[in-house]
Amino acid sequence: MEKSELIERINNTFDGHPSLNYHSYASWAFWRMPSSEGSNREYIDDLSVFAPEDPSELFSHLHTNYVLIGLNGSRSSGPNSAPFSNFHDGSHRGRDYRLRYAIHGTPLWGAYITDFFVEIVDPKAHRVMSYARKNPDVVCEQVKSRTAELMAIGAGEAVLVALGNDVHTLLKTHFPHRRIMKIPHYSAYITLNDYRKIVLEELNKVGA
Repeated sequence: MEKSELIERINNTFDGHPSLNYHSYASWAFWRMPSSEGSNREYIDDLSVFAPEDPSELFSHLHTNYVLIGLNGSRSSGPNSAPFSNFHDGSHRGRDYRLRYAIHGTPLWGAYITDFFVEIVDPKAHRVMSYARKNPDVVCEQVKSRTAELMAIGAGEAVLVALGNDVHTLLKTHFPHRRIMKIPHYSAYITLNDYRKIVLEELNKVGA
């Protein structure tokens, strides 16, 4: 399928759905699974999952009971990217496949997923946090934006799932009345099996 056709089909599938307003940086924790003989990365960037023949089947998997939140934007996000392509990076540097492996079959599968600093693209978390400390006004603006985003998609009561320590600190500070859980970022240097084990343990702690 040509990219232009795929984008048109995704837009048609989500026509009228509030998440389409955030498609340049947010997405859904929903991916095509690799084949039995494929690599862990196989199909991770296959966005045709968001353009099925039967949209009702897709929407039966998507939910806002949980919202996964990363620290900042990535090279696969931005105004020129295909809808919902963030967190679906198929490049050799991408580690998104690890998140797919860790949450498949759990209550996090199909959850809405976004970033705290959506306009900052930097692979180094310490630089992002340094910028945040020096620019509290930017942090406040992002808190307002994320609050509005969560309300718009119907996630006002969702459990917020921090992807890593830094965003966990931000969420605990600026969303003190929300239920928050933390799992490692998918770029963390742990094995796939250990990553999934931690996710299951953290879900158990919140009664999932």
